[in-house]
Amino acid sequence: MIRLLLLIMSILWSQFVCSQSISGVVKDSETQAPIPYATVVLKKETGAFLKGGITDDDGNYFLEIKAGRYMLEIEFMGYQKFSLNVEVKGALKKDITLLAEVSSLDEVVVVGEKTTVTQLIDKKVINVGKDILAAGGSASQVLEQLSDISTDQNGNISLRGSQNVNVLVNGKPSPLSVNELLRQIPANEINKVEVITSPSAKYRANGLTGIINIITNKKVQKGVNFNADIGGNTLGGYNAGVSLGYGKEKVNYKVGGSYRKLLFEGDGLRERIGENPFEQKNHFDFNGDVFRFNTGLDWFPNKNNEFSLGVDFTDNSHDINTNFIEERGEEVTSQRTLNPHIHKTLNYGFNYRHFFNNQEHFFEIDAKLSDNKNDLRNTIVPEGIIADNQIINNVFISNVSGDYNVPINDELKLEAGYLWEFQRLDSKSDEENELGVLENVNQLINDQETHAAYVILTTKLYNVDIQGGLRAEDYKNTGDFVLQNTRIKNNFFNVFPSLHLSYTYNDYHTIAFGYNKRTSRPGLRQLNPLTTQGNQYAVFVGNPDLEPEFSDNMELSYQFKKGIIEVYPSVYFRLKKNFIQTIRFLNEEGVTVTTVDNIGKTEGYGGSLSMRLNPTKWLDNDLSFNYNREESRNDATVAEEFFNDYRENYNITFRNQIKLSKKLRANATWNYQGESKGFYSTSRQVNYVSAGVRYKMLDGRMNLNVTLDDVFNQRRYRNRSFGSGFYENSNYKPLSRIVSFSCTYNFRSGDIKKRNKKQKQYESGVMD
Repeated sequence: MIRLLLLIMSILWSQFVCSQSISGVVKDSETQAPIPYATVVLKKETGAFLKGGITDDDGNYFLEIKAGRYMLEIEFMGYQKFSLNVEVKGALKKDITLLAEVSSLDEVVVVGEKTTVTQLIDKKVINVGKDILAAGGSASQVLEQLSDISTDQNGNISLRGSQNVNVLVNGKPSPLSVNELLRQIPANEINKVEVITSPSAKYRANGLTGIINIITNKKVQKGVNFNADIGGNTLGGYNAGVSLGYGKEKVNYKVGGSYRKLLFEGDGLRERIGENPFEQKNHFDFNGDVFRFNTGLDWFPNKNNEFSLGVDFTDNSHDINTNFIEERGEEVTSQRTLNPHIHKTLNYGFNYRHFFNNQEHFFEIDAKLSDNKNDLRNTIVPEGIIADNQIINNVFISNVSGDYNVPINDELKLEAGYLWEFQRLDSKSDEENELGVLENVNQLINDQETHAAYVILTTKLYNVDIQGGLRAEDYKNTGDFVLQNTRIKNNFFNVFPSLHLSYTYNDYHTIAFGYNKRTSRPGLRQLNPLTTQGNQYAVFVGNPDLEPEFSDNMELSYQFKKGIIEVYPSVYFRLKKNFIQTIRFLNEEGVTVTTVDNIGKTEGYGGSLSMRLNPTKWLDNDLSFNYNREESRNDATVAEEFFNDYRENYNITFRNQIKLSKKLRANATWNYQGESKGFYSTSRQVNYVSAGVRYKMLDGRMNLNVTLDDVFNQRRYRNRSFGSGFYENSNYKPLSRIVSFSCTYNFRSGDIKKRNKKQKQYESGVMD
């Protein structure tokens, strides 16, 4: 008891004697908009580095330091460096405005016109800016421009060569599959992307490779904030959107809506060699409509309390149609599959934050309700081996979380939090009977509940930032197949540690190390023992005995920033246990059966190198290279199941942005995905060039954009997959040389005041 009292007294005393601090907001001198992720450094009067940090999403900075005289320096790309001698006594408040750099073309560099990268202790933050090549597009186009992320022909994304990545929007996942989610988010709503390859304990442990968190624009100004956009492309797609915000001293209101017509098409060829050979030609077309509506309210009753309410609704409907012509020996058959899908999602959000003595000491409550309805139909023309069918999935998710942050003293900060989440999935499968009427053949009621708690301590020892964390998760998953009287039940309790170190040698050199433990829990589709048949030649069967896989991950990175050059090399190592692998074989009817199983251990390693060079005020160059390899570490019996005992891939991205005049910019990007190998597949290289131009009008309030995707029409996906007794070749050529145009207009007045609420993350099911 005496030791506990002494500990409490020491903490209170340390807070008292170390209450000296310097804080403020960093803004653009012209627009008065806050500048997030600006570098803030305190130096001794001799010029020696003492302490540093970055501004948050709202441009706020806060440094606790002993009383004394110091040199304050603030830097951000596109702005002149700011320096000021300060004397810290008590809580010093110092707001800073940065002046934009002026180029040789007498142009002021506007923040947000180009992508910038900030490396934090546990994640990389990419401010995507007003990316020319993504203008008028969706989140898919934004992610395609990022070298850390790879995409395939189906819209699936990979991080470090693996699709086992958790994708969030504003810290929250969606009930939709990743490709559905990315298609419905307009590119102009995206502010930045967090690529978290070494997540700390504050993040959910699901997702072996890491987390991709897409942060959308949430700024509301004092006064009126109006934005409108319109666009189209040569495929016949088009889009339009409008948003309006109105801010007062203590209340902000916002409302917005958008519509997107999505059209894609392509031709494919698939052939099987070995048992039951065939050749299949197909034409694919996608026709979608996405309606979005959102509204929100922020209330600032006083300097210590903030409230937010938000509602958003999305109606994402599309038809996925495929024509097949198949040859099996002398038999030639033709078929058309019609897949109309309807996805409707309604989200309600609430957030409250209470500040104590400063912006770094707060308590926050966050709650979200999500109601998602999905109607997935499959019609075969003419009728084949399988009947027309329909799946109705209704998902309801509720989440409540609390977080507490407190700087114990100028060198130690504590973070702690708790999350409760409950998800219910009601899934019904109907098939057409002999009378042509749909009747129920299966119903699944699935409940998932998670209780999670974390604690993180962050401190600084000399020039080394140290962050250690521990997360505990209790996860329950129960699935009842009503008609079959079958139950799947899983209960997992796991503890996940994390450790991050960052050493700042001086203003230019930073070295970081990260370790964490992650998991990938089997999804319902992977556990479902009932056969799911998408067409007459392929079925999927889940494995109810599947166990979670775990990974131990280590990463070492280096950052160099000086003048016109930035360099970011990194290497990583990943050890997986209970590795979940897809397995394919032919049944007696010659149908391809796909299932999953735990096959043992794998070791993965790789690295990346990103370089940015700004040789002149009118030219920006970005070059990135990523390499990933994963090797099987199993006994010979298990290893024989693989076609390859390793998988590897690499990619290169080279971007050039040119300022042709005060109002005209151009961008050209080369993307190269090298030949890749998997345990059961190989893929040929994918190579394409995209270009675009932007013209600014009306003093920058209006932008006209024209882009040409896949300039030389080279984008083609060629794969070979292997199964027991056969292999299959596939060749898919999308209609990829597309000209797009867009026009955006914005009108703003007043100072931006934005909520400081944290980006929460939750988990949810996935509906294809």
